[in-house]
Amino acid sequence: VALTAATAKTVVRVMTPSSRKLTLRRAEIVDRLAGATDSGLLYRLLTGATDGTGTAATPLPLNDAKACLSTAKVNYTAEPASTTEIERGAVPAGGGISQVYEGDEGIEIPHSNGIGLELTGAQARGSDMVAYKFVFEE
Repeated sequence: VALTAATAKTVVRVMTPSSRKLTLRRAEIVDRLAGATDSGLLYRLLTGATDGTGTAATPLPLNDAKACLSTAKVNYTAEPASTTEIERGAVPAGGGISQVYEGDEGIEIPHSNGIGLELTGAQARGSDMVAYKFVFEE
């Protein structure tokens, strides 16, 4: 996903169906921009029920899991509204992070809600400079 300099952008969001909750187990973010003056990325995990406008994406089941009931969007053009921050942190320039939430530490998202990843970088990034992944249970 491309990022505009100094502008927060929701890059992915997973919405739970009305019949299920989900538990986030892992969030991974990689910043491939590694110039000498780059300052990395700031990230925020946000929850909320009001979605914005983005491109539909299909969550892929791992191993032998059945198809996901949750839906997803990427590359938002209109940000989700009324969000609540549940975590924030930094990704070093040219590096990555993997936040693992095991057992009771999993981030539980109730039915008819969503969890999103918002990124902000001091420098702009082209569409091939940032990678991310959510691993969750329904």
